Amino acid sequence: MAATMASLLKGSESLRILDFGSGAGVFARRMADLGFTNVVAYDPFSHPVRPAGLFDLVTAIEVVEHTPRPVETFFEMASFTKDTGALIVGQTLQPANIGELKCNWWYTAPRNGHVSTYSIKTFAMIGKKLGLDVRARSESVGLFGFARPSLLPNLAEVMDRLGPRYAVNVLEASGRGADPAKWHGVEKGDVQFRWTAGDRVAWDRKLTQGRNRIEVPFLMEIMPGYARQCRLAVERAELPTSIVDGRLVAELDVTDPSGAVSVELIMPAPVSPESLGRAPDRRNLGLAIPVASPDIDMPL
Repeated sequence: MAATMASLLKGSESLRILDFGSGAGVFARRMADLGFTNVVAYDPFSHPVRPAGLFDLVTAIEVVEHTPRPVETFFEMASFTKDTGALIVGQTLQPANIGELKCNWWYTAPRNGHVSTYSIKTFAMIGKKLGLDVRARSESVGLFGFARPSLLPNLAEVMDRLGPRYAVNVLEASGRGADPAKWHGVEKGDVQFRWTAGDRVAWDRKLTQGRNRIEVPFLMEIMPGYARQCRLAVERAELPTSIVDGRLVAELDVTDPSGAVSVELIMPAPVSPESLGRAPDRRNLGLAIPVASPDIDMPL
């Protein structure tokens, strides 16, 4: 991993770097051998003395899966960075079928100490809490940047090598004031939700420059296969849409964000349960979409 990091940071050998969760300090020593002589090792357990001053870059390689309080740990790591600094986190992400595997995933096997697991969406949400831009080229690379809004020029180049900004937009039903031609009333189950009433619903959202992941979670579909026929669109342009763990998902690269755009969910014509012979319910229904909470009814 040190060789990979040295290649990524080539030309920035003078950066003051903190290796957080350093263990025995092997990574810091190897980086020194590769020309990065200003690397400090810190581990709350094996090197518990908090280092003085702030750093241009904090690295954490296969560390955050060991913390039972991830947000606190990310805040602690960010507290070591300068106002022009960044974090680079090396992490194995959840596979696409984590909903099926659950804790049978090899990475969460007993006795390996991995108590927290992550997706790119998780990182985007944590980055938002910290006020940091998440940078990633894909979910398979394994290195993820968390950048302050204003970076040192050489760190900005490093973040560009890691990949574009990555933002997640979760779109859910409104808790109030919904158009009755498009949404039915709020219903209560394990969570509150609304059934869609028409073949299109839309949200106005300001997308971020970089890669935007758009998600619409759904709890139920009126009949099997209905959700597979749904599509997401931005400004009427349909996007390749898939279903991931009960969510309609599409991704879009934005090069020049300019105000709010219309994000649409395009669906087949809704169907009544009565016409399907299931229940004496004449409402035309499509997807049951959770009602937004204040924490997630916004771009993340």
